[in-house]
Amino acid sequence: MNIRVLSSSYLGVEPFLVEAEVDISSGLPFFSIVGLGDTAISESKDRVRTALKNSDFKMEPKKIIVNLSPAGIKKEGAQFDLPIAVGIMVAMGFVRDRNSTLDNYLFLGELSLDGKIRGVKGIINTMILVKEKGYKGVVIPEDNVQEASLIKGIDIVPVSTLREVADFISKGQIKSLNIKPFLEEKDYSIDFSEVKGQALGKRGLEIAAAGGHNIILIGSPGSGKSMLAKRMITILPSMSEEEIIESTPEEKEKNLTEPILEELEETVSETRKEEENKGFFTSLKDKLFKSREGLFGKLKSFILGRSVIDFEMYEELEDILIQSDIGMDMTVKIVGALEKEVKKRGIKDPKDIYPILKEVMEGFLVKDGNDIIIEEGKLNVILVVGVNGVGKTTTIGKLAAKFIKDGKKVILGAGDTFRAAAIEQLEEWAKRSGAEIVKSTQGSDPGAVVFDTLAAAESRGADIAIIDTAGRLHNKNNLMKELEKIHNIIKKKLGDQHYESILVIDGTTGQNGLSQAKVFNEVTDLTGFIITKLDGTAKGGIVFSISEEIKKPIKFIGVGEKIEDLRKFDAKEYIQAIFD
Repeated sequence: MNIRVLSSSYLGVEPFLVEAEVDISSGLPFFSIVGLGDTAISESKDRVRTALKNSDFKMEPKKIIVNLSPAGIKKEGAQFDLPIAVGIMVAMGFVRDRNSTLDNYLFLGELSLDGKIRGVKGIINTMILVKEKGYKGVVIPEDNVQEASLIKGIDIVPVSTLREVADFISKGQIKSLNIKPFLEEKDYSIDFSEVKGQALGKRGLEIAAAGGHNIILIGSPGSGKSMLAKRMITILPSMSEEEIIESTPEEKEKNLTEPILEELEETVSETRKEEENKGFFTSLKDKLFKSREGLFGKLKSFILGRSVIDFEMYEELEDILIQSDIGMDMTVKIVGALEKEVKKRGIKDPKDIYPILKEVMEGFLVKDGNDIIIEEGKLNVILVVGVNGVGKTTTIGKLAAKFIKDGKKVILGAGDTFRAAAIEQLEEWAKRSGAEIVKSTQGSDPGAVVFDTLAAAESRGADIAIIDTAGRLHNKNNLMKELEKIHNIIKKKLGDQHYESILVIDGTTGQNGLSQAKVFNEVTDLTGFIITKLDGTAKGGIVFSISEEIKKPIKFIGVGEKIEDLRKFDAKEYIQAIFD
């Protein structure tokens, strides 16, 4: 039986709807949560199972699959405990949804082991989402009721236990709301207006308060530092409830440079002696430790633990691959190809399947075109695209350092004029690598920056121009049109000459990376990919999905913070590093 329960999560501070799909079927007892969740979500199954037991809901030994949709967007936090538990309760017949409650209400809450429901973060944003989408109300912990009451016109159902949730769904029983004022009036015995003189000190405090800056007060004893500090809190009035609501959904850019100093290494020669002694291949194995011990370690132990080759083995193998972000379509192809090879070779012992699986998965990786082609005597252009947070700017810096080390003259184009501090970050990389940079001011036309970069590169006799672009969400049409404009400027400048259009993908984002690749490929006709942060994931399945689905090569992979950790992708070496 398949049950859908509504909930929500966040991208930054922007809320989006999440559907907790619960499917219960016969078979070996199994409980799996998929949908790109963090550790808190993966641990949810233990909290849910125990909370249900201690609430007198006796779970039968069934195969339970929970999918948090959309599966391609990373989700965090323990607020999905309640919707998962609700889905199981309805699917197993503990509760009957006679009034279509699951279609009209969002459920959020963290479960304790005794079945009580704890408060969660971000309720105001969820309430705004509910109102925008036209749902009737929310079922939330009692601890969050005061905050939720700021948004009017939404039914608020406060719950403290799973039993109360069951009563609401089946009988419509709702506890009375005890709503107190969310904001308490504070009566300060001191006030900033009391300060006489101290003109410079007062001006400094006013600027800090208005701009949200830090301030340090220095002076001799008795000069008035404590007096000023105590009264600083009274400079600005408290926010009203309306102001809190108005400011909540706005994601403010931090005008801070990312902590890139750790990522900046001046030369490859600074590699630790330990790494040098190990050699490139051994070092790569170490960098991919999480993937090797996670996905592929699980595959190895599963296959070697089997006694017979049967349908059930292939079915469980599919489950493992899907949970490892390889994707449904890619999984079907891998398992189908494996089954075909096993039959063709007459394999009877499961232990002989693992090396065949290794061969099959390597066969799905594109092996041609992995080099970035640099033509002598011509301006070579590399356009780097991708969504926010994947590591574009850092990757550009590492590429520039590599090319300069090879004796090439490199110019960087700061085409990301949208994000705060993006230009400063690229400038820092230019300084460290020895590259030149063409830039404008934040908010200026990226197309103009690209045009100026190509003109400067041509006039200065540069070998390579690497162009940074703003991090674009692939579902934002206006921003994608801007990227298409940049593409047209480059084509007009270079004519029929080849240039690289490379998409940077965060290896930890799973199948969302594949969705990004498909859309970006339509706009820019990608020539390849760079997959970053592969040292930080225990799954790594996106490498296979990207290569097979888009049929474009992976140029580099990122396996660490140092310059030398941006490594040219070699399919055979990669397979060896994760399988052996």
